[in-house]
This record gives sequence, C-alpha cells and structure tokens, in this order.
Amino acid sequence: MASPATSRLQSLRRKSGLTQREVANIIGVSNNIQICRHETGVTSPPLRIALRYSILFQEPIGEIFPELYEPVRDKLEARLDEFEQRLHQGSAKDPGANRVAQKLEWLYSRKNLFEIE
Repeated sequence: MASPATSRLQSLRRKSGLTQREVANIIGVSNNIQICRHETGVTSPPLRIALRYSILFQEPIGEIFPELYEPVRDKLEARLDEFEQRLHQGSAKDPGANRVAQKLEWLYSRKNLFEIE
C-alpha cells in the first residue's frame, strides 16, 4: 500500500496519462516493476532516476519524494544551526575573523531566502 508521500509519483504519472511501462521506457529503466516499487515506496529511486522523474513531470524532487527530502533537509538544517553556533563562539579579533564573518553572512542570507520560499 502506498503511503501518502510515495503516492505523489503515482498521482503525477496517472495525471499525465502514462503507464508504468511508458514511464520506464522514457526514463530508461529496464521494466515497469521498478516504477511500481518507487510509486509504492518499496524502494527509493537512485538519484539519477529521481532526477529523471523530476524532469519528466516538471516537479522538484522534494515534492515528488517528500519522504526522502524532508528528513535530509531537517538533518542538514540542524547541522547548519550547530555550525552557526560554533562560528558565533569565535572572537572578532581571532585570525580568520573575516572568513567567519563571510560564513555568517552567507548563513544569514540563506536563512532569509529559505524563509521566503
């Protein structure tokens, strides 16, 4: 049984009118069994196949496979928060303070951009 997250791929395919076999042929996999496994969440597609789905259906990978994307995003954001905290522990007089400031500026602009999206 497909979870709500993994059924997004199936929904996109059905909306397009394509069969699993046609999708398999278009994205270059050997048979429709792989498509079925991806749709039902039995297996996760390799990155190249996920990119092909994204291009085919003109949807970001994270929207097609939120069950893969969201845990990775959350873990990465937590690691970035830890990194930022370590950067703040330094002093403006430390050697390399300019590079620390550059990194903090990048993190700040990234957070603001992320919040807008």
